[in-house]
Amino acid sequence: MRLTNEELVAISERAEKASPGPWQVASTTDGEYILDCDEWVVAATFERREDAYFVAHAREDIPSLLDHIAELEAVINVIREVAAEGYATACTSDEARAYGSIIDVLNRKEGVEE
Repeated sequence: MRLTNEELVAISERAEKASPGPWQVASTTDGEYILDCDEWVVAATFERREDAYFVAHAREDIPSLLDHIAELEAVINVIREVAAEGYATACTSDEARAYGSIIDVLNRKEGVEE
């Protein structure tokens, strides 16, 4: 499933509005609690420790994943530009076909109609 730009922006906005991190897990007799960097409770009473750690790490993981996505999209855009330039200036039909194939693959991955 490909996320739209609107979905990525919404995820980013939620991450920016969340309590500052890093978050940590605190174990109590009632269950696992998640604390923000000021040790305020962000979420409480997880039955499973693994779930608490997943949520606690999401505070750092989601912004990191968003940055990674942005870097990959930048690389894809450079490849697209190079392929378009190569296609436009190709000296042989084989070169044009090769660059055209790259452009086609990128377009299919993004759901662009040909």
